[in-house]
Amino acid sequence: WGMANCPQLYELPQQVGDMPKGTILIAGDATPNDLSNTELQMYTSTNVGSTWNYKSTIAVGGNNPTNEINDDPIWEPFFMVNNGKLICFYSDERDNTVPGSQTIVHQTTNDGVSWNPVFVDADFAKDGGDKRPGMPIVAKMSNGKYAMTYEQNGGGSAAVKISDNPE
Repeated sequence: WGMANCPQLYELPQQVGDMPKGTILIAGDATPNDLSNTELQMYTSTNVGSTWNYKSTIAVGGNNPTNEINDDPIWEPFFMVNNGKLICFYSDERDNTVPGSQTIVHQTTNDGVSWNPVFVDADFAKDGGDKRPGMPIVAKMSNGKYAMTYEQNGGGSAAVKISDNPE
């Protein structure tokens, strides 16, 4: 298994669980060489990336979890910390209600090991559209609100959602 694509590096701005401020996280789409499965795995480093330790698996691919579009992969993680919790937003194809669709979801953790249930942030396919939201990025704006930017239609266009709370 290796991180095939879509990794994110993130430095913790504060302690989360037993991970001190300054811990570097990396998560990405982990797959075996034949792409026959997909997981979002998280590793940590407390020595600026000199060594890495497996911390947890955030999510596992769906019923047909190959690392190919339309085969239930999970990918494109994005980390942030809010209210002492680590949040991982990611693109998720596991719901096959609409074939080929994808949603943006997130999960939270207080310790980096146990991840809370999936929360859906963007799901246009169920509303009858042909859009495919993915690659989420979340930032706090100067007015205190949060903006999530993401691609639609497989990168053909972009969208923004604004919220008072990133969760």
